Amino acid sequence: MSLDSYEKFRDSLSKRNREILEKIYSEKFEEHKNRIEEGFDSNQMHNKLVNFCINCFQTDSFLYNKTGYEFVFVDPLYQTGPKNFDIAIFKIKNKGLLLVECKSRISDYDEIIDDVQETISDTIKNVYMLENYFGPLSFINYVLCVDAVDAQKVVEKIYERNVPICTWGCSFFQKRLRLFKSEKESHIQSIESGRMHGDESLRRILYEGHESARGTESTIPIFPSSHMLTILNHTNMTLIESSILRGIPLDSFDFVRLNEIMEREMLFTTFNAKKVEELTQKMIETALKKQIYEDKEKDIIDIMKKSLRFSIPGRKPSTIIKNIHKSYIELNAMNRAKSDALEEIKNVLGITTLDRFFKVKPEF
Repeated sequence: MSLDSYEKFRDSLSKRNREILEKIYSEKFEEHKNRIEEGFDSNQMHNKLVNFCINCFQTDSFLYNKTGYEFVFVDPLYQTGPKNFDIAIFKIKNKGLLLVECKSRISDYDEIIDDVQETISDTIKNVYMLENYFGPLSFINYVLCVDAVDAQKVVEKIYERNVPICTWGCSFFQKRLRLFKSEKESHIQSIESGRMHGDESLRRILYEGHESARGTESTIPIFPSSHMLTILNHTNMTLIESSILRGIPLDSFDFVRLNEIMEREMLFTTFNAKKVEELTQKMIETALKKQIYEDKEKDIIDIMKKSLRFSIPGRKPSTIIKNIHKSYIELNAMNRAKSDALEEIKNVLGITTLDRFFKVKPEF
């Protein structure tokens, strides 16, 4: 949203109406700020659960050594659309693939299962892309990983709906991953229905419960589906730390340096070089829009050739990251709050349109 446009409209109001608008704006600002923070926190919990599963199937892990199943990709079909499993785990010997969807918070069991079913449908349409990476697959097990507290309820709901999804329950406190089974069907029925793994070694270990050596260690801090603020925080912390280590001033950096960081972080994705560049560009555009970066060369149009610097205050790395977080949250909340406040003030004042005050659409 154009700040000038909002100010122009506000200044055109009487003192009383201006106070009404500002009161509405303040309430909406806090509302959106809290909502964005909650979304970010939820994504952090999701990333924590994803990394827990990844760590269980790392190349040097107990599960890999005992079963042959190895973590390969995060967001394996991200490029096909919004419905995409979080993790791909593959066993070379039997050409079996585990596609894992992580849900850290559950408010509606049916809604979660509906979501995974849609993801399965989209995956089936794009299975050829998976076979481009892995070769012909002998089978795919679809997995829903949730908090261990919710796992039994989830698996019983899956049974009721007769859906071919295996259920893993994760306990961060115990560092434990376990395969759950419905009490209403036998092991054989669960295997045949796709609700337990057919691979005996994997099924036996997970059903008994596996204690992870690495727990929630952040092996892969960011991936394509991560919250943009997570990507901004991590990429810029890496930029700052590497600059300090190499003795490079932070008063100037560019696309190339940021893209080098992004390339390293996207190693375990299916992204090619072009897709990595697109994500880097999107991050830079967001950072400029949210007043995190300053464009030092406004006369240069190509973002890949621009020289950048931080526009937020702070010298210590922790202070810079704290201010990146603050700037992103507050600017998003401000734009959304102004848009909402204008809609509400129209009803209060009986105004049908604000076209003469706004020449651009609200920005989110």
